[in-house]
Amino acid sequence: MTVRASILIPFVVALAARLRAGEDVESIEFRVLSARDGGLVVVDRGARDGVAVGDRARFRPRDGGEREGTVVEVDERSAVVEPAEKGFVPEPGTRGTVLVPRARLEPEEPEKGPGEEAAPPGEEAQPPRGRGTGPEWTPDMPLLGARPLRPEQRAMRVSGRAYVIGGFAGGPGDAADSLLRVGADVLVQNPFRRGDELRANVELDALTEQDETEATEILVRRFAYTWGGTRFADTRWEVGRFLQRGMPEFGVLDGAEWGRRRENGHRFGVSLGYMPEPDEDFESFTDF
Repeated sequence: MTVRASILIPFVVALAARLRAGEDVESIEFRVLSARDGGLVVVDRGARDGVAVGDRARFRPRDGGEREGTVVEVDERSAVVEPAEKGFVPEPGTRGTVLVPRARLEPEEPEKGPGEEAAPPGEEAQPPRGRGTGPEWTPDMPLLGARPLRPEQRAMRVSGRAYVIGGFAGGPGDAADSLLRVGADVLVQNPFRRGDELRANVELDALTEQDETEATEILVRRFAYTWGGTRFADTRWEVGRFLQRGMPEFGVLDGAEWGRRRENGHRFGVSLGYMPEPDEDFESFTDF
């Protein structure tokens, strides 16, 4: 009995929605692109698909069940949905449907101008553009129809790796050398919703020699903050300790780098700072 109820519930909900709308509706499939502040959700269907403000939407999370929402903002290729349940934030990629009146999806017949007549018998009239088609492609238009997400629409992402390296070498008697290296390489993308990045690669080295001399060093291979230089920002800045982007042949720099991309794709920039010694210690502030 429970299985039958679980099968009938979605059907009953869909039927009730149609009766409540008072007209035939069509379910348009969508995927969640991102989440905004305030609990709003961006989906990949918009006005060109027949979606309008006020339409009812349903989310189907991976953990089962259905959650409802309402379309509150519509763009040409995307829409913003406000979930009915506060605190519900679906993950990107979550599937769902939005109920759209079928009459809205039917192509409108163009009005005949003065002197225009119907196509003669035996000749088919040019069909009107259907749903989901846009203007003819021109060289100044992008090849792909997907709209890229702006930095403020993307969530922060953290990735990296941690490692531990140890070594031990014994000698006559109690003489021995030991080495312990503990490090981490972390990349934080879009931490302040500006398309920025924070990169840190830090290592702690502990060495014990045969004469029981101990030495501990902190080695900073990378520690830099970058912003700009995306498809939405022509100017790029990077400060800290980093491998220069404009001329990697110059090596690692303790300083700052500025670069700009022109509309024709040409780039120019300048960097200023100290160049660490390319050895195991990375000592700096001597070679300007």
